[in-house]
Amino acid sequence: MKHTSHTSIDRLLFEIKTESLSEERLAKEAVLAYMQYEEHCFATYAHLSDYARALKQTKDLIVEHSKEHTVLKNCLHILFPDKDILKFQTMKELRTHMRKQGKILNRHFEEIIVTLPKIGADKIKEGSVIFTFGHEADIINILLHAHVQNKKFTVVNIEHRPSYSGKLLAETLGKHGISVVHHVDLAMRQAMKKADLVLIGCDAINYHGEIYGEIGSELVCEVAESYHVPVYVCCDSYRYDPSLTQKAHLEKVEHATNDIWEKPPKNVTVHNYTFEKIKPTLVSGIICELGIIDPQKFVFKIKENTESYF
Repeated sequence: MKHTSHTSIDRLLFEIKTESLSEERLAKEAVLAYMQYEEHCFATYAHLSDYARALKQTKDLIVEHSKEHTVLKNCLHILFPDKDILKFQTMKELRTHMRKQGKILNRHFEEIIVTLPKIGADKIKEGSVIFTFGHEADIINILLHAHVQNKKFTVVNIEHRPSYSGKLLAETLGKHGISVVHHVDLAMRQAMKKADLVLIGCDAINYHGEIYGEIGSELVCEVAESYHVPVYVCCDSYRYDPSLTQKAHLEKVEHATNDIWEKPPKNVTVHNYTFEKIKPTLVSGIICELGIIDPQKFVFKIKENTESYF
């Protein structure tokens, strides 16, 4: 049985390919599209085996196209439990399970919007100088929440070439009335000297508590350590990826090199790496919807608070 094309899934695959949505927004869209596809399958198939096979094949297709989207993959694994599929006796039992899991995921998405920013804002004190890196939605939401609390603070950041995501962050915060001091990338050390706190995002966290962030993240952490500035990673707890090994493929992922140099001269090789691994000892804590957690205790906290998939 091959995957049957369905409008919701085709649209999702297009959104994954074009990278038009943030990680959490993409995960929410994936849950919605997959549940719409489940309705199609429930109406199409008469037997549990065919129904489950169609759902699994489509899930595998989405996951195959989403190797760098940890939250999305986790959500689909939670919706459709490969390892426990044999415990279901009827189509209705599997559907009931998926509907229940869908409600759990929707509550989780609400916590990311409401709870995570509140927890992160509690770390920001009056008059603080906060160094940020990148253009992560979780960082923005934390800073906006602190701003709404009428806390006065300053954000310092760097360009973050070649994507210039640091410039995007500065524009976003400036529009909301938050004071930002923007630096070129090479002035990172000078900017860090003034900081009381560093906030960075991440793309995944493995079983060992090692954090995979945008390229440059570990350098930020090392500079912060040299000035005794605490670093906090801001992320959804579903960034935990139990499939990641210490030699994860993420460290080999590259963006298009023409972002850096469109036509490099002969004998010049250009690399545009996307991610790098951060040692957990460089991070003071992970700010997520479950609280502020020591990176080396993060996995245990995840297993205490989530379904058996983790």
